[in-house]
Amino acid sequence: MLVTIAITPITSIAGLHRSSVAMSADQKVLLPPLADKPTSIQRSLTMDGDYFERRELRIVCTQKLALEDFRPQASEVIPRLYLSDLYTATSPNVLNRLGITHVVSVVGRPWHRYPSSIKHLSVPIEDNRKADLLGYLDATVTWIHHALSRSDNNRVLVHCVWGMSRSASVIVAYLMAMKKMPLQLALSFVRLKRSVVRPNIGFMSQLQMYELQQIKREKRRRIPANLLKTEGQGRRLIGDLETIQS
Repeated sequence: MLVTIAITPITSIAGLHRSSVAMSADQKVLLPPLADKPTSIQRSLTMDGDYFERRELRIVCTQKLALEDFRPQASEVIPRLYLSDLYTATSPNVLNRLGITHVVSVVGRPWHRYPSSIKHLSVPIEDNRKADLLGYLDATVTWIHHALSRSDNNRVLVHCVWGMSRSASVIVAYLMAMKKMPLQLALSFVRLKRSVVRPNIGFMSQLQMYELQQIKREKRRRIPANLLKTEGQGRRLIGDLETIQS
């Protein structure tokens, strides 16, 4: 039985070729490097050999990019958490070699039916600055966290079309929420692993809002514990005074 989960609400979906692949005005440089930095997963594990069979999808993933020899690949951001493009994320051979057990697709519409052995989360987000990424972050981050914490054998791959903006933003949010990284540190960390990462300006604004949410939540978590500690000390002090007076 195919396990695919879609986060709701689903917003209106424009054609992927028109909106997801087109470069945003705020993204000044979208050219991927010939290869990721050495900190990335080895290309031999993340490239597929079925170039001709999946040529159309490859063209979509490299559309409007000047580098003809760009080769999609996955980058391991932290142990067992990967970031990739659509071409890599829909390659059965690559998924098998990496041992991927969970996939998060941050694209406007589904592109691939994953086997029942892979749990799939669909996040219907277009790559434009007005897309409501923030509304999906909590549920997506929690889903990834549960997948990684349930078993040391689980491996999660998060992807969009290029592995630059939407999926990268989700990974950044995960590091902020679960690893307690500030936004700029999380973004720099992800870029060290995958140098093409460039969230659009709208997603950056929403990540800033998400960072503020995390700060407020952390403060709320601490306040009850502090109050309970103070109240306990107060009760003991009153008890001591009553003992002395008696």
